[in-house]
Amino acid sequence: MGNEHDASDVLQETYLRAFNAIGRFRGDASVATWLYRICANCASSQRTRSGRRRTEPFDDELALIEVRGEANPEVAATRSDERAELVRALGALPWGLRAVVVLRDIYDLPHGAIAAELGISRTAAKVRLHRARRLLRERLYPVAAK
Repeated sequence: MGNEHDASDVLQETYLRAFNAIGRFRGDASVATWLYRICANCASSQRTRSGRRRTEPFDDELALIEVRGEANPEVAATRSDERAELVRALGALPWGLRAVVVLRDIYDLPHGAIAAELGISRTAAKVRLHRARRLLRERLYPVAAK
């Protein structure tokens, strides 16, 4: 797997899958072969997932710079104010528009899932999202919206 952490994750996932599937074990092969196949599949899945993330090892000579906003009180205060303003703007939206924004931008649901959840068409979900974002933009950035 390349590192101990990923190998540990694969091992844990292998045990979980084997435990959940033990009732379906037919005995055509040995238990060791069956576990090996589960482990190989888990490792393959892990490699596929980790291939989507690009990581590089840290260079010990590089100085680490604190970039998180919460480490800087001024940035944290600004974010807190912006968050409160966004919550107020979301609260001012009609329920149907607010629900679409929350489901799409916070829960990251696709348009089809939003439509199914709200009992509307996929097109209606897209239109409501567009309208809601436009209203939010007008409320949060009144000068830029004009």
